[in-house]
Amino acid sequence: SIPTFQYIGILSKNLKKENYGYNQFDNGDEYFGQWNKDKKEGYGIYFFKEELIPNPKVISQIYVGEFKNNMKSGEGIFFNIMKFEGKKTEKPIDYTLLIGNFSDDSFMKGIIYSMNDGKRKIYKGRLNKEGQKNDELAEIYEDDHKIFYGVVKENAMMEGRIIIMKGES
Repeated sequence: SIPTFQYIGILSKNLKKENYGYNQFDNGDEYFGQWNKDKKEGYGIYFFKEELIPNPKVISQIYVGEFKNNMKSGEGIFFNIMKFEGKKTEKPIDYTLLIGNFSDDSFMKGIIYSMNDGKRKIYKGRLNKEGQKNDELAEIYEDDHKIFYGVVKENAMMEGRIIIMKGES
């Protein structure tokens, strides 16, 4: 049989994960990156175990970026990919891409790029502690060519400018 492992990497004198290493967690998640005293600290790549949810869908998630005290913290990119298994569609996946700044495992500001049912949405701005879009100078782009610049509070456009561009006929 093939031997299994949990961690491959550098250990300190007191057997704590240090410097660089690869760890496979009990829940199936994987991490390769920098460690400090058994904690993810510095740059790394975190692969979340794929999950099957009803409909049937498979969710894959990956984070590439900075960690502090075992949490996403600093600059990073988070991918959330949803695959639709066994469903005949032109767009077999939906995805969300977060690019920007994370703090205490939460996305705080940057760009959210999402594709759902073939429709693209882009938000550039800040989020509040509850994960809601919340910015005085937000930008929103959507496939229907509406472009919004202005104040967004708790995911709602409050005041600003909307530009509607006509597509080619």
